Amino acid sequence: MIRILSDGVLEQIADHASDAPRWIPQEMGRHVRRLGPKAVRRMRDAVHPNRYTGALEDSIGDHYSNNNLRAEIYPSAQRGRWDAGVILELGTKPIPRAPYWPIAAWAFVKGAPMPGAWLKIRMRGVSAHPFLDRTMDAFIPDLDRGVMAMAESIAVRLLWGAGKP
Repeated sequence: MIRILSDGVLEQIADHASDAPRWIPQEMGRHVRRLGPKAVRRMRDAVHPNRYTGALEDSIGDHYSNNNLRAEIYPSAQRGRWDAGVILELGTKPIPRAPYWPIAAWAFVKGAPMPGAWLKIRMRGVSAHPFLDRTMDAFIPDLDRGVMAMAESIAVRLLWGAGKP
């Protein structure tokens, strides 16, 4: 028979753990909300090289769901009825009825030849400029630090309760 004697520490930890289902989701949600703005900055940095009016970059936001502790970061800008983020990420097929003047304005800002840019979009489509992988590559260190901070804060609360030692 093995007998374990405790000075009350194990009982304290067990007491803190019994209340964990109530406070761990709150603690996780707090850390998820800290990560959202960092991810937004990383995505804005990733789309910036393709900036024209800034509408896409400015439309990037973070949206939270407390039920499943999820943060969603995405641009909401539209180009007509099309999602501007999807167009930038994936490009398009040829657009036979591509409007001339908006493309001419873009070409003027970017220094692209006209009507060459307009003809290229009509015949081959808009080129893809993937930004999601660049966003994630830049965000991984922030995510690592955030997950470590979350794990540390949960461990501290399990060991010492609501007040830190």
